[in-house]
Amino acid sequence: MIGAEAHVEPVDVELIQPVEGPSIYKEWLDKHGEGVHHIACMKVGRDATELLKQFDALGMKELMSGSIGETIRYFYLDTEPTLKFILESGSGHAIDLKPTYVYPS
Repeated sequence: MIGAEAHVEPVDVELIQPVEGPSIYKEWLDKHGEGVHHIACMKVGRDATELLKQFDALGMKELMSGSIGETIRYFYLDTEPTLKFILESGSGHAIDLKPTYVYPS
């Protein structure tokens, strides 16, 4: 996977390109073609486990989850039937971390 993120106050933009192997991104691309895969609504500082339970109670089931470092947990929720995209949520976002490279410098 190749990815890039940009912070354009107040919006964060993430571009993801699946390169090889199976992934949630490749599955979406094969089914729907290019376009929006997910929209994120992060709840920074919230307990991700409790947040996931709240979404589950609303019928939004977890499709995939992961962690970035010790402080960020994220997950993708199955909202495609209603919203026509996947909802991402969690306790933080990679955009909050210090980048390894910034352009322009």
